[in-house]
Amino acid sequence: LTGREALAFVHFKQDKEGDIGRIKRQQKLIATIGNKILSIENIPKILSLINLFAENVKTDMTLVELTSFANKLKNVKIEQIQIDILPGHYKLMSTLDDKQRLRYWVPDPERMQQTINRLIKSQ
Repeated sequence: LTGREALAFVHFKQDKEGDIGRIKRQQKLIATIGNKILSIENIPKILSLINLFAENVKTDMTLVELTSFANKLKNVKIEQIQIDILPGHYKLMSTLDDKQRLRYWVPDPERMQQTINRLIKSQ
């Protein structure tokens, strides 16, 4: 998968799941990239990967904070990371001028709490 193909994969949202399908594809790509970065053959490249990250990711974290965070992550196995989408439904809303209809994901508070509890218990 080239970079362009990966971007097309994660940006596509014209399937039946819309934005939720796009989010699932983004999560899958992030997990795949994480596995690749953490593989043994990339250890010698870690400094260049950090520089690549710094050039392409906007954050308000300082380099010291990023390094500390990365240091804490070094013992985390990718299989230990859990990703979930809060349960809910789409809601159509019109813009103030009524020229556009926008689709929003509205979380279901009860099911959302159940999801959070399940994720916390499994830690």
